[in-house]
Amino acid sequence: MNKKPFNEGNTVPDNEQRIEDVERKQHGFLSKHIVTLSIIAAAAAILAISLSYRVGDPTAPGPGFWPAIIASVVIVLCIVLLFTPHLDSDSNQPLTMSQWRLLALAILPLLLFVPLLLVAGTPIAAALLAFYSLKVLHGCSTKYSLLWAVILTAAVYVIFIVGLGISLPAGLIFGGSL
Repeated sequence: MNKKPFNEGNTVPDNEQRIEDVERKQHGFLSKHIVTLSIIAAAAAILAISLSYRVGDPTAPGPGFWPAIIASVVIVLCIVLLFTPHLDSDSNQPLTMSQWRLLALAILPLLLFVPLLLVAGTPIAAALLAFYSLKVLHGCSTKYSLLWAVILTAAVYVIFIVGLGISLPAGLIFGGSL
């Protein structure tokens, strides 16, 4: 009888390689959880702030209604993501410096949007945010970014101000007040 010995012809990785693989998986796993936990913290802060306003109900929503709903949904989705088994898979790679830089470039304009909204008003703030997103984050051409920034700003104006009758901040430039 011609039996092959166990693992004949296959190489077994040494212990150092196995340890490096486990450390790489753990680093990627922790990086993904850190980002998810950061999003939960931001959403919890938004939820706390929105609950300090009048929330109302679906038939008569207050100013804190939609931020509270959206923050709650984000928290629930992040908790589900934390306990999803595929996060432990072999696809976990540590985040590279360029990915962290892209994340910072994406978050920075969002942090500056509200102060800009108060000073410059909704049309300018929305146009600048759209232009920045298309040009810097997505690498679109300047013409394309300008065109879509104007289209998206006009859509915001038509939907919220004309269609829904919501007054958005005019900004100090256009005679608004803080």
